[in-house]
Amino acid sequence: MTIGEMFSCKFIEGKELYPLQKWYNSLLAKTPDDIDVADVLHMFRQKMFMEFAVEKALDMLQENIFIGELWPGELLEKISMLDAGMFHNQKSKLEYIKKKGTSELKDYTCSFFEDDIQDIKNSLARIHSILEII
Repeated sequence: MTIGEMFSCKFIEGKELYPLQKWYNSLLAKTPDDIDVADVLHMFRQKMFMEFAVEKALDMLQENIFIGELWPGELLEKISMLDAGMFHNQKSKLEYIKKKGTSELKDYTCSFFEDDIQDIKNSLARIHSILEII
């Protein structure tokens, strides 16, 4: 089943589509397994299919805490800035991500990425705050 079918959405039609419209059409044609980190980040920026995007993001972060499109930890940063209400029934996944992130940061010592490491630590601190709320 495609995203378009899951959410009963129609493709945008027209001779000349803007890049965002082209992305939207390509998203509707994908299956959940075809969704990548760029798609999830786009969904967050466009505030589209948010519950689905959160679920996909948490699954991705469980696999790779440093995943991002433009920089390491980008997806974690985006997730950590969402309202705690977005994470109903997701507490165990968030706890796992926080634990895994804290553990993996100990081994991530390359000084070239110091700013990225600090951003990831800040994101994990925000995740901790979300966990206290939910």
